[in-house]
Amino acid sequence: MRLFAAFFLGIIQAVGEKTRAIVVCLYGDLGAGKTTFVKSVVAHTGVSDVVTSPTFVIMKQYRIPVAAYRFKKIIHIDAYRLTERNDMDVLGWREIERDPDSLIFIEWPTRVKDFLPEDALKIHFEFVDEKTREIIIDQELPYQKKKNLTNEKIQQEKNNCNS
Repeated sequence: MRLFAAFFLGIIQAVGEKTRAIVVCLYGDLGAGKTTFVKSVVAHTGVSDVVTSPTFVIMKQYRIPVAAYRFKKIIHIDAYRLTERNDMDVLGWREIERDPDSLIFIEWPTRVKDFLPEDALKIHFEFVDEKTREIIIDQELPYQKKKNLTNEKIQQEKNNCNS
């Protein structure tokens, strides 16, 4: 998962000018690797906090200690327990989503689909075995449009993460 997290951060760094937060929807069953992925991303940014699932607190925030990234904080939301239409409003969603310094991960995004931006990045995690997950990004990545990167360049970046 660490290699995919590093690759993912490279993708996010390549996104053009931002006017609001980058929202990433994480799909998959329990144990598929959603929280493990967020932990890996947070750790890769230099945050030393212990990262746990926000299942019971709904939302956690992590400040990025170095200026090497295009965002200053990571917000991790577990929407599984959100049942009311105004639950996202109570979290301050409109304000959070407008902040271009935020990278937002949402687990169980189908529970809050009415609040998600149209261009949210969607990543699907599927359990294969104890050490293997299938990870699928099911849309054109925003950096392909902004930076005009080709699939060959994407594969090169992916290979660099594996070496």
